[in-house]
Amino acid sequence: MIRHSITWYFLGRVLSTGSRILLLPVYTRFLDPAELGTAMVVLAVGGVISLIVAPGMETVFLRWSYRKESQRNGRDSTLFIAHAVMLGAGLLLLWLLGDVVGQVLLPGIPLWPFYDVILVTIGLVCLSAPIRADWRTNNRGDKVAVLELVQATISIITVLVALILFRAGPISLLLGDLVAAFVFAPICIHYIVPRLRYGWDRAVWKAVAPTLFVGVPFSLATWGLSSLDRVLLNRFLGPADVGLYGVGYTVGAAAIMVTIILNKEWEPLVYRAIAEHPLGTKWLQHLWQRSLLLVVVLSATIALFAHEIIYLLLGSQYAASATVVPLIAVVAMFKVPHMFLHNLSLARGRLAALTTENVLSLTVFTVSNLILIPLLGILGAAWAAIAAYASGTLFMYSRSWNVYRLNRIMTIWIFVAASVLVISIQMPGTLVALVGGVLMSGFLVREARQYWVFLGSLDQTVSRDA
Repeated sequence: MIRHSITWYFLGRVLSTGSRILLLPVYTRFLDPAELGTAMVVLAVGGVISLIVAPGMETVFLRWSYRKESQRNGRDSTLFIAHAVMLGAGLLLLWLLGDVVGQVLLPGIPLWPFYDVILVTIGLVCLSAPIRADWRTNNRGDKVAVLELVQATISIITVLVALILFRAGPISLLLGDLVAAFVFAPICIHYIVPRLRYGWDRAVWKAVAPTLFVGVPFSLATWGLSSLDRVLLNRFLGPADVGLYGVGYTVGAAAIMVTIILNKEWEPLVYRAIAEHPLGTKWLQHLWQRSLLLVVVLSATIALFAHEIIYLLLGSQYAASATVVPLIAVVAMFKVPHMFLHNLSLARGRLAALTTENVLSLTVFTVSNLILIPLLGILGAAWAAIAAYASGTLFMYSRSWNVYRLNRIMTIWIFVAASVLVISIQMPGTLVALVGGVLMSGFLVREARQYWVFLGSLDQTVSRDA
């Protein structure tokens, strides 16, 4: 069941998120760095808006679905009502404050059509949080994947038609998500509306509210760590540098995409393990170690081939993007412990530590960007991301309730990853980097195969323990 769900999550995510990587050669052919940067800034601002109006709602739905409570209908109804009210009120307020948002977050970019399109898209996309959580709870990764596959296909077709046939420019990248979300909206409404008849339960809301609002700093930290750099780059340097940085980030983020896919199963597995064994289980320790090793090897491979990927696929116009890729690959390495520790903190109810980590990471990221971008340009933003994830991860890892440990093999691979970073930064495109990339690719194939076998054995172990 675990491998089945991950396979479906992978298929859906590859076409949805992966399409941004696959379509980069098309984007870079029809959009110059400034135009591409404009679209990326708007998408980044859209990210923070979605997190403000619906802070971590899918995680809230997912977490509470595992609670053994008799009044499930009342609980779901209360969550749906809270979700709808927060979403509607938040979008209305942000629309009324459009001029202020534009001056602060979108300097030099017209509100129409960019800001208005992104608000409508967010409203439609956020409607899917309850049904997505329901499918994940019931291990229906196939349904989630089919949804993402269909939406990604619609989005890709819309973007290509707008970009190539109509030459619509940077707005093309926003129209894809809008059309895809609009097509799925009726299904979401059909799922939610019948469940609202159970009304509002004050007791349920009192129990859920603390978890809901803990999601606010986490959501803001999540957005900040992935998108605030683009907003600040636009303010300090302009959209052209955002375009160069965004291209490099997208290539390096291929490893982050894999991490996000796998976390679709890590999250419920951590919740299950801690619910059954508060001190953790042996299989949870193996899952954490093997997952980290897989992503470390993948990230190292991407870092070593960064120069070739940029020059061969995107052209010399985006040559500066190659310098960013290795640093973002390091960020992907930190994402694994960061996600595992985040899941563990929620499962064990360590909300204060989670909130502290969110504030710490976002503060380090913001301050580092403000200092490093004027000094180092787009590289400053990448180093700021590493500093933020490293500080937040080390803080959470040092907590007394952490059950994860690094074994000897993982310690060795961390030193290997550090060496790869030095090679990919100091000797990009050299024979040393190429040979290292080929060798690392071999390790990657081996680790991916072993990880797949491990997931099969883990499925049997979890089923036996259930």
